[in-house]
This record gives sequence, C-alpha cells and structure tokens, in this order.
Amino acid sequence: MDHKERPRRPRCSPGRLFLTAATVFALALASSSVWAKTFTIKKAEWKSDKNELKVEGEGEKGATVTVANAFDPSQVIGSDTVDDKGKWKVQQKNPSPVPCRIQASQDSPSASGEKD
Repeated sequence: MDHKERPRRPRCSPGRLFLTAATVFALALASSSVWAKTFTIKKAEWKSDKNELKVEGEGEKGATVTVANAFDPSQVIGSDTVDDKGKWKVQQKNPSPVPCRIQASQDSPSASGEKD
C-alpha cells in the first residue's frame, strides 16, 4: 500500500498558547486607544419646513470633516472640526441643489462615507 505521510502539525505547549492569546489581547487594547473613534455619519436629515440640511457624525478628535454632495463633490455643504467628545455637525440652509445623497470625509486619519 502506498500511504502518503501527513505533514506533522507543530504542537503548542499550553504556555505558548497562553502567551499568544495574551499578546493578541494586549495588541487589541493598544489599538483601541490609538483608534478610539471610527468615522461615521450618524444622521443626514433634510428639514423642508426650515430649508435646512443637517448632517451629524463621529470622528477623531481635532480632525476636520467636510460634507459634500455625493453626486457633485464640488458642491461642498460645509465643514466642522470634531470636538472633544468625538462629535461633528454640519448644517446649511437653502443648499442648491438639495442633495439626495451626501458624502463626508475626515482629513486625519483619513476616512469617508456616504449616506442617502
């Protein structure tokens, strides 16, 4: 009979496995402090009674967020600096045309998103 030998898997000692799990956990904790906030658009709302577009979200403290028409990025709705709580808000009265989809981008660290 012709038997193919199976490759041997390296064996991990329980101590080595624990060290690996501890290292992964430490990296996860470190990365959560570095990237404490992720960039998001929480709300995009058109108030027809006030002719006002309001866009809110979260981002990295101190970053500049720019909101524009997703179909015509040259139509910038406005910009804001992310506050100490990681919040940003852009409001504009009487945008022309009123965008049906917006895009928002954060300068540093770089991030972007779109919302209808």
